[in-house]
Amino acid sequence: PVSAKYLKLYSELLEKSPSGFFIGTHETHADFWIAEFIFTLTGMIPEIVSNYPILLAHLNRIHELPQLKEYIATRKPTAL
Repeated sequence: PVSAKYLKLYSELLEKSPSGFFIGTHETHADFWIAEFIFTLTGMIPEIVSNYPILLAHLNRIHELPQLKEYIATRKPTAL
């Protein structure tokens, strides 16, 4: 699937990043967008995302941010 192409690219970008974020030294819109993309894929096709542990770790890192943690834990599931 096309998603595998992007998962590989995103994984490689994170591996090269000394900060663990996609751009710069702290979270940006790119980190939030990609984390949500990974979250959605995990719900739809978990076996694809499981091949990219660095992306799952990044997702967890973003979801653990104090500003988001409570919201993520209590948000209602949405249909795609």
